[in-house]
Amino acid sequence: MAYDRYAAICRPLHYQAAVPPRLCRGLVLGSYAAGAASAAVHSGLAFRLPFCRGRALDHFFCIIPSVLELACADTSLNQALLLAICGAIQSVTLLAILASYGLILGAVGRAGLRRAASTCGSHLAAVAVLYGTIIFMYLRPEGSYAAQADKMAAAFYTVVIPTLNPAIYSLRNADVKGALARRLRGRSHVCGG
Repeated sequence: MAYDRYAAICRPLHYQAAVPPRLCRGLVLGSYAAGAASAAVHSGLAFRLPFCRGRALDHFFCIIPSVLELACADTSLNQALLLAICGAIQSVTLLAILASYGLILGAVGRAGLRRAASTCGSHLAAVAVLYGTIIFMYLRPEGSYAAQADKMAAAFYTVVIPTLNPAIYSLRNADVKGALARRLRGRSHVCGG
């Protein structure tokens, strides 16, 4: 999405050439391949562990940190690979997003900053919320695992963020902004008077 915004703003007349369907398919397949490779590594290593602390996970769904809590063997390799692989994936994608928006800001300069902010702001807000939650979940020391905090964070990034995405992205639409402003003004008028 960040590349799409970059191509739309920095190369508007070349958009069709800069974002061909083949590139879009490649980006999607690359994302799925990286996720599948990461899942295969973590699942394969988890299957090698002996589990003796019960069979019930203290979580909504099966995530690697909660699985590792049930193991009764040394999980330092699993923890190191979790940090390395998830850290690499998150760092590379976040840096690509930030680089894309940096190029956009460089291209539009101060004059186009407001327009670029309105075009890119919704995506940046969604990225900030998602990455903040994921970094909290996966990029922290082994001893700081807290099941209840992880449940809240997992519910947040699997339920709340996808639920908010349509609202965040629809705020780019002028009609939606106008309707929301009218609605808020109506409520403040009713509450104030």
